Amino acid sequence: MRFGHAGKSSKKPSFKDNAIRDKAYHHFFSGGPVVRVPMPPTGAMVDGFDVPVVESTERWTDVTLEDGSVLRIKASILGAVRVLGQFDPEGNPMYALKSNVQMVIAESPAHLKRGYTPGKTN
Repeated sequence: MRFGHAGKSSKKPSFKDNAIRDKAYHHFFSGGPVVRVPMPPTGAMVDGFDVPVVESTERWTDVTLEDGSVLRIKASILGAVRVLGQFDPEGNPMYALKSNVQMVIAESPAHLKRGYTPGKTN
């Protein structure tokens, strides 16, 4: 070891180092258990910890399909899990969401409905 470096390494922290730091941080501040969640696209199980939802604004989204149907979709976020040691390209932490998706068919063209008979008017 050279004088003045006090044992510091010049190598970048590894994924394992980040995961260890995150586990220590989580244990110190929340004391909650580490949970396992599947991560897309492979479904590999990874460690994370629950992060409670403080506020959520859930709005309907209207989606118009090429066939003329209009779907109304709303996602309700039930909870979030911060994945330990995983970050996006900008350095932000990765989260897995626990959610429910609700969908209703707001409009549908007559020719797509059950019982449609061409030329018949109701």
